[in-house]
Amino acid sequence: ADLVPVIAEYLSDDILFQLADNTLRGASDTYFSGKLLARLARVLVIATELDSLAEASSAEDVRDYYGDATTEMLEDSIAAASKVNLPSSEKFDAALDQLTKAVTVWLKSDAEAPYIYDESWGGLINCGCIYVGKGDRGHCNNTFPDCPALASVNEDFGNGYYNDHHYHYGYHVYAAAVVAKLDPSWGREHFDEVLLYIRDFANPSEDDEFFPQYRQKDWFLGSSWASGIVSAENSPHGRNEESSSEAISAYEGVTLFGSAMVDAFEEVFHDNQRSLASKLETALLIRDSGQLLAASEIHATNRYWHIWSSDTHNSTYPPEYQQPVVGMLYDTMATFQTWFSSWAVVSYGIQLIPLTPVAETRDDIDWATELYPKYEKACADTGDFCEDNGWSILQAGLLATTGNYTDAVKQAMAVPEEVFATDGGLGNSMSNTIWYIATRKNPE
Repeated sequence: ADLVPVIAEYLSDDILFQLADNTLRGASDTYFSGKLLARLARVLVIATELDSLAEASSAEDVRDYYGDATTEMLEDSIAAASKVNLPSSEKFDAALDQLTKAVTVWLKSDAEAPYIYDESWGGLINCGCIYVGKGDRGHCNNTFPDCPALASVNEDFGNGYYNDHHYHYGYHVYAAAVVAKLDPSWGREHFDEVLLYIRDFANPSEDDEFFPQYRQKDWFLGSSWASGIVSAENSPHGRNEESSSEAISAYEGVTLFGSAMVDAFEEVFHDNQRSLASKLETALLIRDSGQLLAASEIHATNRYWHIWSSDTHNSTYPPEYQQPVVGMLYDTMATFQTWFSSWAVVSYGIQLIPLTPVAETRDDIDWATELYPKYEKACADTGDFCEDNGWSILQAGLLATTGNYTDAVKQAMAVPEEVFATDGGLGNSMSNTIWYIATRKNPE
């Protein structure tokens, strides 16, 4: 409750966040565009949550959303929310309209970097963009069938070769889930289009003749693989997965989209509507399979990526491995590194993005407590790199998970505004960071 006014203050600015012009035209890569969409989606969700608290007359009105919160906590939060200035309906609607436009354009064949269907492997891949021009006013200087993502595995993180699809499309699905929740009619209209993302990387149907079932998932291990049919490395150690947290987040998005669409179809369903009955059944399957995918991914993450020992948890690795995380897991190797940076803080931080509700289940408090001093030192060891590239945002979130909310807020509020536009900070916002800190469980 104490942080509600702080969240509201930053929310007044973040609700005005403008997506880049090229993102609104589908002239970008699929990964960073998805993170931008998810950033605005999170701001809308937080604004909706505070508005619901402000309108509540008692704790019972919102208890279903806060199962483990005490009545006193809820009443304090309701009182705090009722006293702050929240974004007007006009500003909220403008942000939602912007997000809706951006999510929709990526679903259409006239996006500057369009998706195409690959008959060989049965998947949704992006054509890619040869970007010409400065800033966000540039354009893609290519059209299908001239697709750079198909010509090089280094283009768009290897999207054309099925690398990282759950990472990329998971952000887009999350954004679509928020739009569908806030505008059910949009969800019903674009349900099948959004399903193309899900059918590509998390398809629950074994009868789909166009897409394989659960492309990314390794059910034996419980985790996913980011590697596609060819990677930039082609390591002798086989397939790999770097960011376990983004895999979890992707399945969180699948679950939320399924849940939003169950509500959307139930809202208009009548017994004699067979077409809607089929879509409702599909939405239920998406929701339930998304929960299974996320739960199994979390379990595997705490076995293979998050490393700690406690009274209730034994480390998978021998004592010679001293790090609290695995940066990249291969078929036959676990290593402390990432694709794109040698700094230790990046190997830590890549297992913490994005900061969303599922992280409460993802990040064990004992593990976070063991990781934090190493993260703090690793961030300091980089000089300006850690803060300048957004990794200190995650440090604040991690500190809050350990129970030190006061210092976590100070850390977060010290992050310069421009950092949220960097590759590491992209997808986050100050509103979401403070919200995340405020909603961590008390470790006691």
